[in-house]
Amino acid sequence: MSQRAPFSAVLDPHTELRLLVPVDAPALFDVITRNRDFLNRRVRWSSGVLTLADTQALIDTAAHKAATGDGFHAAIWQQGVLAGGLLCHFINRISLKTEVGYWLGKNFTGQGLATRACVAGLAYLFEAERLHRVEIQCGVDNLPSRAIPERLGFLQEGIKRESEWVTDRYVDHVVYSMLDREWAERREGLLALLKRT
Repeated sequence: MSQRAPFSAVLDPHTELRLLVPVDAPALFDVITRNRDFLNRRVRWSSGVLTLADTQALIDTAAHKAATGDGFHAAIWQQGVLAGGLLCHFINRISLKTEVGYWLGKNFTGQGLATRACVAGLAYLFEAERLHRVEIQCGVDNLPSRAIPERLGFLQEGIKRESEWVTDRYVDHVVYSMLDREWAERREGLLALLKRT
């Protein structure tokens, strides 16, 4: 398999996506700590990040996935501040599919950051990785999160009952998907979102 360039993207002159690296651990731990209640109700992994060592382990796991072509965790940096992230949880090379997720600190919501990060991620996954299917799962009650795949033209497939343990309870998730041919049909309109600053 040929080596691919690591995932990164410039969303606008003040905002970039780049893979998490060890030096990012203090910034990541800080944003998780300051947003713990907000994140723990929404994402699967934040409740397990309780120390700086946990944060480093999270980054190490993401770095291993990126190095082996099995996913990534890219930080969203806005004016040098870590605002959130975009995750590719895995890459199934047999069926050419993946699941992506996203998260933001509470103060960074409502600015279109996660939407634009998703578009950059989709461009990479469909065009560089040549995947056939990208899936997004959102908690049924997390309407702001659900608005992102709906805005991007993902198809809602159904609800997985009590599909993920999130902090202290099982959460039902809505499953959305986009196929490579659907990306090709919407590509120009979606990439135009990256040009809005």
